[in-house]
Amino acid sequence: MGLFGSSGIRGVVNTEFTPELAAMIGMAVGGDARSAVVGMDSRTSGPMIEAAVSSGLMAAGCEVFSAGLVTTPTLAEAARTMDCGVMITASHNPPEFSGIKLWNPDGMGFGVQQSKAIEQIIDSKKFKLKQWDKVGKRHTFNEAVDTHAHRILHGVGKAKLKVIVDCANGPASTITPMVLHRMGCRVVTINSNPDGHFPGRPPEPAEENLGDLKHAVM
Repeated sequence: MGLFGSSGIRGVVNTEFTPELAAMIGMAVGGDARSAVVGMDSRTSGPMIEAAVSSGLMAAGCEVFSAGLVTTPTLAEAARTMDCGVMITASHNPPEFSGIKLWNPDGMGFGVQQSKAIEQIIDSKKFKLKQWDKVGKRHTFNEAVDTHAHRILHGVGKAKLKVIVDCANGPASTITPMVLHRMGCRVVTINSNPDGHFPGRPPEPAEENLGDLKHAVM
């Protein structure tokens, strides 16, 4: 089937990447996971895909901890206390894309063999679904950003710098300016309002998309 690429699964929403596929990924992952933390980026399809993958996880008996809008590193950090992490993101791809990246508790993404195992379960439709009274529950997990910020700040010192941060209308706005401020920096933000239409600039951090940032730094 070849669902997984070098960095998870990505595709155009409701054509290549559908809620049905997201639910099947959840059912496949949830069969071997008792707990999973789920996060998403700022794309407009995020809540839809989050609901679908969470439903699949719970159908397999997995307890779902919803971290909401977070960066991928924040989600990977949160996965340390779970059996796995599920990040709903299409990274630098255009707004019409979505995707899923799966994380192990050690902070590493799913390896090739793990990804192939998920693909095989989806292909065979042999999901380990639970009876009605054994399905998982959904919990709100509000601690992810603060926990990640604390871990970063514990490992770095103070910095008396003026820093300009382009958050690209994504989830970096939830943590990066705050961490820099706590380090002692004077922080100026650009595109720090999460918006899945990416009105500030395209998600790809290519040179041609970073004009405002370059001008602000000069």
